[in-house]
Amino acid sequence: MRLVAGTHGQAFFGLADQALISFGNLAIGMALIRLSSKEDYGLYIIGFGLLNLVTSINSALFTVPMTVMAHNQKTQADQRSYCMALLRSQVIFGATICLLIATAIYKSTDFSFSKSIDYPFAIALTIAIPGILLQDFFRRYHYLEFKAYRAFAVDALALTATLLILAFAAITDKGDMHVWAIIGTGLAGALSGSAALAWSGIHREPIHYGTRKAFLECWTQGRWALTGATINWTQGQSYAFFLSWLGGLAGLAEANAARLLLAPLGLLTTGLSSAMMPRLAKLRSEGRLQEMETQSLYFLFSMAFVTIGYSATAWTWRDTLTTAMLGEKYTNASLFILAWASVSLLTSVRISISILMQASVEFKRITFANFWSTLTVLSITGAYIHFYGILGSIYALAAGELIMTLFLWRAFEYAKTSRSMHHSKINQNSMN
Repeated sequence: MRLVAGTHGQAFFGLADQALISFGNLAIGMALIRLSSKEDYGLYIIGFGLLNLVTSINSALFTVPMTVMAHNQKTQADQRSYCMALLRSQVIFGATICLLIATAIYKSTDFSFSKSIDYPFAIALTIAIPGILLQDFFRRYHYLEFKAYRAFAVDALALTATLLILAFAAITDKGDMHVWAIIGTGLAGALSGSAALAWSGIHREPIHYGTRKAFLECWTQGRWALTGATINWTQGQSYAFFLSWLGGLAGLAEANAARLLLAPLGLLTTGLSSAMMPRLAKLRSEGRLQEMETQSLYFLFSMAFVTIGYSATAWTWRDTLTTAMLGEKYTNASLFILAWASVSLLTSVRISISILMQASVEFKRITFANFWSTLTVLSITGAYIHFYGILGSIYALAAGELIMTLFLWRAFEYAKTSRSMHHSKINQNSMN
């Protein structure tokens, strides 16, 4: 009963947390749509996608393995020390990434293509990385500790700070709102992440784990998660890069404006999965595999129900929503709602299976499933855009989600069969 109650509490604050993030992303997106040109908004989408790549790599190397493997520690003190060691590793990783990007920006001035680079925007992306990574670490950490209310507090602080910085830039007419949106996100992440560090107290724990030891333990599974995360990001962002290349930044802005109307669905799925995965990992560590699968299926059907209901409502009121939320510049965005709804539905199914496999420490199988689906998306996206325009890029993304879901399900069934055969062999040997 405590498990069920804990699951409900985690789910509630996970839902509240993602509702908050969804509102924040929607507010930032609407502000940029109204205060920036389509080209600047398109550039913001590309930049935000690159920040997501850094976050995905960081999650694969540190926070996802931490969520799964921290429960293997014998005591809570060991668990907290282990997490602190991984935080130190993450700080080194973030500093290295920033140094590499800063070097690339500096060296790029020697080449002819430097005239096409928006240097203030590139510098803003670099500045934002440490804060975003710190905030993401403690969001995951508080879910790991089954204290989702603290994750909610961290994100509430970050959102408040971001919106205040954006409001300041707009009121004082600073211009380049896409640059200020990135700067605000990074500074707010640094503020909320630092506050979360103080709340957690993990920096005051005795050092039981060395930084190198903790990282190497995570690397065993993290290397596969890293490959999978990179492949998954390539699939998810391919439409943006293909579309900006073939249709221009304005075309990308048009497509993403429609996606903004359905943004709560993606963030809802991400938030609830963040709450569910530590619970599933705990069930796996306790050997309660059947219960782990049951809870994952419950999550899948719940998300499918919400996705269909929300999408139907958005489609019914598409003209009103488009005019009210996006303004007159994006009146064509309503044409893409159904296409994005199909992507959202398939994504929720795929994530449900993916978190089940992550909790089962099946990172290698996830990587191969992601690899084949990404190859498919990369091979068809250009052709789809050529024949169907902006809609084609979204159709290609939906096709990739469907293929990835099928590969993941097949991989999960194979892993389940392999475990069953392994346990049967152990039982047979014990009887002999």
